[in-house]
Amino acid sequence: MSQSSYLFFSTHFFTGRLALKLVENKNSLVHKSAVIATVYHCILWTSDPLQSTIEAHEIGRKVGEQTGDFLYSVGNWFGSTLASYHAGQSLDLVQRS
Repeated sequence: MSQSSYLFFSTHFFTGRLALKLVENKNSLVHKSAVIATVYHCILWTSDPLQSTIEAHEIGRKVGEQTGDFLYSVGNWFGSTLASYHAGQSLDLVQRS
């Protein structure tokens, strides 16, 4: 991997982690579901284990339902279900969820 590629990816990882830290504030709670869906869909799926990706999407789904952000709540549900299937969970369990 070249120096510029490494810098490109490390900048994105840093930005994604920073976005997740910023939405931990109570004033940013309404954006938390959208940030989790976007960061894990675009950036952190490459570096985090699938189980932590599933858990993060589940948190995003619950926060989205609580704040009324149903678009990203469904997006997080879809991400969680898809990651569960790729992690090796039985297809019957995935279909039931």
